Amino acid sequence: MLEADADGEQVRLEPQSDSRAVVVLASGDLDYETASVLDAALARAAEVADAVVVDLSAVDFADSTILHILTRARTRAETGSRALFLAGPLNDTLERLFEVTGLGDAFRFSPDRESALAAVPRKWQ
Repeated sequence: MLEADADGEQVRLEPQSDSRAVVVLASGDLDYETASVLDAALARAAEVADAVVVDLSAVDFADSTILHILTRARTRAETGSRALFLAGPLNDTLERLFEVTGLGDAFRFSPDRESALAAVPRKWQ
């Protein structure tokens, strides 16, 4: 497990022993000041896994900076023929952020981490 901390905000990578997936667990506030930590974790996950699940269930706040980071992660995943899933449940702030920007359809969402891991295509397991 790789952990990174930025001013009390935590991003943790959790390799899954039963698949080629890595869970990136984000918590706290995700904004301009913590974006680099999440970006580095997502880049690392893409290097070591065929599927990346971003667990956003513990995120309290996020701004548009995070959408840029997630969009970059999606592009990395598509370029490398990898899967990227966003897992919830999402709080109202995150749901509204995806809704207002129209990016809700740009990502594969799962209601929780377990559902996202179950959705990892077999070719990646």
